[in-house]
Amino acid sequence: MKLKAEYQFHRFLLLTLLLMLPGCASIPLTTMAHFSGFGPQDIIEIKARELRVKATINASLGIELVKATTLSLGVKTSQGEVSLILGLQALKQQTIAAKTGFFSSSPAFSVQYMKLSEQGIIDFEKFQQLVKSKSVKGGSFGAGMDHSNGDKDQKTKPVDETVYFSVAIKLAKGDDFVALIDRFEIEGM
Repeated sequence: MKLKAEYQFHRFLLLTLLLMLPGCASIPLTTMAHFSGFGPQDIIEIKARELRVKATINASLGIELVKATTLSLGVKTSQGEVSLILGLQALKQQTIAAKTGFFSSSPAFSVQYMKLSEQGIIDFEKFQQLVKSKSVKGGSFGAGMDHSNGDKDQKTKPVDETVYFSVAIKLAKGDDFVALIDRFEIEGM
């Protein structure tokens, strides 16, 4: 019975991750494979202070990624649903230079490395406690961008530039970043 509940939680978590974005083209197959065996115990073992986020977007936009990047968690328990948006804090920022090639080119990208803020750590640990309580009926995880939060000094993007957004997460110090969203094309910016 316990294994069935964990399996259902795992399936719900993976399905929610896959459906949160329009189209799965922006979620790499390697990410799906990486998290395919991810269960409640794996969530409980994550050290919130080690969790890292890397967000990337076209540098020409001037968006403050630490404000615009969102990580959200949700859990459905016997007492109801709980949704949390994890606060992030900047660690370092870098710019990847534009590349022009014979067959293709890419714009310059702004890369922001972040960790959970103190409130984000508290919220993540609250989420872990809910998962530990064994009353979990389902869960969700989302990553995305709310550009209305990060565009206070937004520059005008060149008309011919396609806007790409990526988010990767590192769950522990020794791990590599795993792409959650890879080069998602944003329209209407």
